Amino acid sequence: MEIERSDTRPLTLEEQQKFQQLKAIVEKAISDGIITHDELQSIDEKIFSVARDEELTFQELDLVEQLVWSKVREGTLVIDYSFNTK
Repeated sequence: MEIERSDTRPLTLEEQQKFQQLKAIVEKAISDGIITHDELQSIDEKIFSVARDEELTFQELDLVEQLVWSKVREGTLVIDYSFNTK
């Protein structure tokens, strides 16, 4: 599914920095083709910490959709639901 947003404005410098931080977390989490419960939780924490401070951007939501959930649906990324007992 492709979503077009005609009202998407360019990200501010601060939003770009937060986007890059989120992207680094996501890319590290999916690098081995398996995303663990702890990695999903880290992504969620990053997203929700941003949401508490300000609005999530379309680009942040799209990043997680494209790099995580679309790959899970395609079968190219596997979710490991086992809980880490650190």
